[in-house]
Amino acid sequence: MWILSEDLKSLFNTNNIVDIYITPSGDAIKVALSGHMDLTLGEYGCREETGFVFSQILAALTDGCKLHRMPPKEQVSRRFTTEERQRSSNGKKTVRRGGS
Repeated sequence: MWILSEDLKSLFNTNNIVDIYITPSGDAIKVALSGHMDLTLGEYGCREETGFVFSQILAALTDGCKLHRMPPKEQVSRRFTTEERQRSSNGKKTVRRGGS
């Protein structure tokens, strides 16, 4: 499988990748290549966003995709912002009591 980086400047063949990992800070996904190089696939806003994108990579590998494009940071951030607005602080759906 091939992976196109978020910035659209790098294309990685998974046959040459030794490791795909989330950085300790949780804001980026990197790959380790066989030549002891670490290169960035994408950078995201928080650990939750990065984990979501990482799960997309795993799904693409499992499904046998030929090409996986890393989603842009803005697209992932927008998704998480929308989900946060639909839920209250305890994770449950918000109750809207509109009057007429």
